[in-house]
Amino acid sequence: MQSLPEPVFDRMVTLASRLLKTPVGLVSLVGEDYQFFKAEHGLEEAGVDTRILPLTYSFCKHVVESGQKLVVTDAPNDPRVSDNLSITEMGVRSYLGIPLTTARGHTFGSVCVLDMKTRNWTDDEIKTLSDVASAVQSEISLRLALNDANRIGIDRDLLMGELNHRVKNLFAMVSGMIGMTARNSDSPQDMAEALRGRINALASAHALVQPAISGEAGIDNGICLSEIARVILAPHSRDGGIKIDGDALFLNSDIGANISLVLHELATNAAKYGAFAHPDGSLSLSWAITASTVSIKWFEFNPSLQILPPETVTSGFGTRLIEAAIQRQMGGTIQRDWRPEGVTVTIDLPLSRIAPSRIG
Repeated sequence: MQSLPEPVFDRMVTLASRLLKTPVGLVSLVGEDYQFFKAEHGLEEAGVDTRILPLTYSFCKHVVESGQKLVVTDAPNDPRVSDNLSITEMGVRSYLGIPLTTARGHTFGSVCVLDMKTRNWTDDEIKTLSDVASAVQSEISLRLALNDANRIGIDRDLLMGELNHRVKNLFAMVSGMIGMTARNSDSPQDMAEALRGRINALASAHALVQPAISGEAGIDNGICLSEIARVILAPHSRDGGIKIDGDALFLNSDIGANISLVLHELATNAAKYGAFAHPDGSLSLSWAITASTVSIKWFEFNPSLQILPPETVTSGFGTRLIEAAIQRQMGGTIQRDWRPEGVTVTIDLPLSRIAPSRIG
């Protein structure tokens, strides 16, 4: 609608008018409130100096509403169109319109001719205009196909750029893990076990994130925090030992991967020193959403074990990895509160950083 004139369409309606010997020929596209003439022949001679008219002047709206050709031989006496302003203001007396339809069957306009005298349209004339309409529809379909191809190409480039970005980030993250894990491991076996757990956490995150971004190229539809928590904590689950509670919250794919890694590191610490290291231990993971912040609370309850002093826990690589992910990657903050009955970790994230969005 409201696109620029194109000579190919103007030539087609001029040809239709000449073949059918009518003063006016149009390619009319019909919207909710007006009709737009993509191509026209003879409008100026009919006293019309615009390519947009209200539907009160439109015969073509009936073609769009019915999806069928419209044949009008005597407009003032045809109850379907007798109130049309083109009759009184332009002197239109007869009309012939052929629908333009998409591949899915939606009629969006017509190719039509108008005459200023009553006229009995012959089968040959209807066939001639139908042939012209087929040519117009082919041209429009070609343009739509080219637009789709361009859009697909743009989406492909966006997706390839995003894939390249993610692969680079993944390599950098794994490389950093290898170096830091090696420096903080007592033996090759310890290193292998720790590294395997972290990479498995990333793999689990990817399995969750991948469907979120694969529905449409360049779109990040988000991943639910509760699903991330369920997958990451599943290896530690036992009857009544883990409680997950929070409103539905969708994260963009980058934040989802970082949260997966954070939850994995917290769970690893809990398995070594905290709630998961004792059969009576339990974990409560919850979150609350405010106008600008998401606050995630991780509480381990374990009255049977002595909690390690803060300086011991915060010196490990896993803890530094958590802080780097939260502070640098997500722009958030983390606080820990050690008590005799357990430890509470509170993570606050800016809501503006975590929402799913269009990539690129």
